[in-house]
Order: sequence, then C-alpha cells, then structure tokens
Amino acid sequence: MDLVETIADATNALAAIDASSIPFKNFQPGVGPYDEPQSLKLITQHLNNLPKYKRRVITPNLLIPQERAIKFNVTRPFEGNGNRAENWSVNLLHPYPSNMSTIGNSLKLVQARFPERLAVAVTGYEHSPPQIDLSPLINAFEIIAAQVASIMLFEKVETRRKHPIHSVHKRIRAFAWEVVKPEEI
Repeated sequence: MDLVETIADATNALAAIDASSIPFKNFQPGVGPYDEPQSLKLITQHLNNLPKYKRRVITPNLLIPQERAIKFNVTRPFEGNGNRAENWSVNLLHPYPSNMSTIGNSLKLVQARFPERLAVAVTGYEHSPPQIDLSPLINAFEIIAAQVASIMLFEKVETRRKHPIHSVHKRIRAFAWEVVKPEEI
C-alpha cells in the first residue's frame, strides 16, 4: 500500500468523521476541533473497517504492521471558536528530537528501527477560501527538515476535502512525506 493511498484513506476518514456531526467536547460539530489523539483513534477505526487494512491498523500513531509507520500532527491557524490560534505552527517546526513536532517526530522515526516504511503526516484545517494559507508553513517544514535537521524526505503527498460542516474549519488538507531511513541513503 503506497503513501498516497493511505493518506487519501485517512483524509476520507476525517471527512466521514466530520459528516457524522459528532462534536468534540463542547465545540460545534465537525472534525476540525478534534485533538490529535482523538482524531487518530477515529481514523484508525475507519481504516480498520476497510477490507484492504484487514483490521491491522493500530495507534497511538498509525501503524500498519510490516507495511508503514506514520506519525501524525494537526495544525490549524484558527481555534474551533474562530479565534486565531497562538503558536499553531509549533506542531510542525520545532527541530528537536524531544519535541512532538513533525520535525521532532521525523527525527524520532530516523532513530527508531522500525521495519516498516516511515512517514510523517500533517492534517491541517483552513477556512474556504483560506484566511491563512497552510502552504507557507508546509514549505517552511520542508526547508527546516532538510536544511536544519538534515532529514531526508521523499516528495510530499497532499489530499484535500472541502466543505466540512464546521463553520471555521471548512477545508481539510492532509500532507505526508516518507522519511528516508539512514540505511536507505
């Protein structure tokens, strides 16, 4: 199973979670306000209901044994109530292995010796049209990963879904990169 297919399936899972209209905590319905662990748990459940995954997907991150290990992060420039989020880009850019950022997760994957192919993924939520476009943040992630943290990534995969039911998080954008293992260099 390639990364494009897996990320498309995960994005479809987010769209299905959104369509269920089940709110997270006291937020208005929609997938955008869900925290990372809760959305990942629901993505895993959705994937395990698809025959091609054979009920093998497990969390706390997305692990498909003998195939792929993916560490996910969520980024949203606006909170569920419509206010601008502070420090929203931190989930991607902190270049330290002890951090839970996407760069930190990439560094952890490179250090770990998983037999699976490795990847990092980012789920982002925007207005439609975006008030703050996620593209510059994603570009900054790729530059910091390569030039500051010396992480080798394969080409970016992106999927999009429009018109989620939440009034603020109207567009889902999912990005993913395969992380090159040191022995693959």
